[in-house]
Amino acid sequence: DRWYQRRVHGELVSCCLSALSNLFFFDRPGSALGQAAVELKLLKADILGCVVDFAVQITNEEVCCEALRLLANLARHHELVRQMENLKIVEALTILLAHDNIDLVYYAVGVLINVTSANEARISPDMIEGLIKVVHDCSLSEFDLLLATVKCLANITEKHGERLKLTREQIGELEKVLTQRGDECDLVLGGSSKNPKREETPGDLPLLRRVINSVMNAIPEQTFNCPIASCGRRFKAPEELENHIKRRHPTK
Repeated sequence: DRWYQRRVHGELVSCCLSALSNLFFFDRPGSALGQAAVELKLLKADILGCVVDFAVQITNEEVCCEALRLLANLARHHELVRQMENLKIVEALTILLAHDNIDLVYYAVGVLINVTSANEARISPDMIEGLIKVVHDCSLSEFDLLLATVKCLANITEKHGERLKLTREQIGELEKVLTQRGDECDLVLGGSSKNPKREETPGDLPLLRRVINSVMNAIPEQTFNCPIASCGRRFKAPEELENHIKRRHPTK
């Protein structure tokens, strides 16, 4: 019947996507040379175009997860990142960050980690807000997702910090959620140092704490620039800018 065909076809698609994902897991940038490299590049571009529909549908979540795994491996090749953006894949991944299925969110974040590691990646405010919400909604018991999301934020702040145009509200929310998760790490680690059963901790909390610290240190500070073109002074608060204008440019 129709249900059986849909289930069987879904399993077949899932197996094919899984096989491709495993194959490209061992493919490293620059591993092929000459004509083979050209043919492999074209093959990956064709596969990327075919896998889009499987990655953005959510009627079969198993197929979606396998498609996202494949996209994550393809996204390690930075020449494909621009194609992913042109195909609106990155926008779709940003939307998936709000999904109720934690596995889908985890694999979507996995793709974004590789996408944001490319210097040419375009970082949207929606992506940042989606990642902040994932960190906000995660607990330490969801360690893998939390660590992956913080790593993605680390890529964004460290590689694209100078180009980011975060609002004061976004910066404040990012600092708030990271501080909360960092405090939770410190609390558990402090208790674990007195408890020999360290295996009961949810994951590598020292690693998570280090990544949180790296993001906190790389968060771009919002500045308020003097409107006088010949001045160029920057200030951390609007009150400082106002006082500067009164003192240095009273007639402007």
